[in-house]
Amino acid sequence: MTGWVWVRTAPERRLVSDGIGGPVRSEPIAPLSELETRLLAAAPGDVVAAVDVPPWIVVDDELAGVSVSWPGRLLDVEALPALAPRDREREAETNAQHRGRYRRVTRVRVLREVSPSALFGARGDRVIDVIGRASTLTPAEASVLADHLPPAVEDACARVWRRWSGAERRVGSAVLLDPNVRGGSPINRGLLVINDVVNHAAAGHAAARYVRDDEDPDDEDTWLELDAPWRHASTALRCAALALGAADVSDDEGDVLLASWRALTRPPAVP
Repeated sequence: MTGWVWVRTAPERRLVSDGIGGPVRSEPIAPLSELETRLLAAAPGDVVAAVDVPPWIVVDDELAGVSVSWPGRLLDVEALPALAPRDREREAETNAQHRGRYRRVTRVRVLREVSPSALFGARGDRVIDVIGRASTLTPAEASVLADHLPPAVEDACARVWRRWSGAERRVGSAVLLDPNVRGGSPINRGLLVINDVVNHAAAGHAAARYVRDDEDPDDEDTWLELDAPWRHASTALRCAALALGAADVSDDEGDVLLASWRALTRPPAVP
């Protein structure tokens, strides 16, 4: 059986803070494992096997289901049976315990490498452009995006999402960024990737912090809050990716969703 493997090409990063309300910083964690290093070096035809399990090689059945830790490499692979009987038993046991459209395996044959743009649909190359800009966002660029964000952007975004999903319920950021929504969004998990890279960019400029609900002292839950320009910039970039990558966006919706992006990418005026 064939499927998809995503391999990160840089250490995973996390957002950490010394206390509630204090600046959040982005720190690298979990350096690349031996298995990830071998998958990154693999060429078409190579067989890569896990030495010890776990960690497993996770093979997704569908591109829309691939979990992405940006940046990375996308491989089309063939899942191979484990060599040892005990490993085959353990594979069967672990795969019987979940209902997701993926498998945990110990060996794969690499068939080909595919552009990461395939993760985000037929127009994924346009989404890649937004992700690249988001990952290097500066405070000045965040301000440009925030300053040009139209009031109607959330309604336009919600219409595109509802048309794709067929759902009539109210659409907010919690829905748009829910990793459990099948397919993720009209651009698969592109919105989640952009949200994550902007969060880390903001943390690099001390523009993010964890907060609690001040009105409910018994509520221990915290959430990440970005300073206003960065928060609006994150919305603007996600809306731009939706307009550029989704299949069914009207001209009027595109004008609203792309207003900030066009202001950011507009060539400088010639004196």
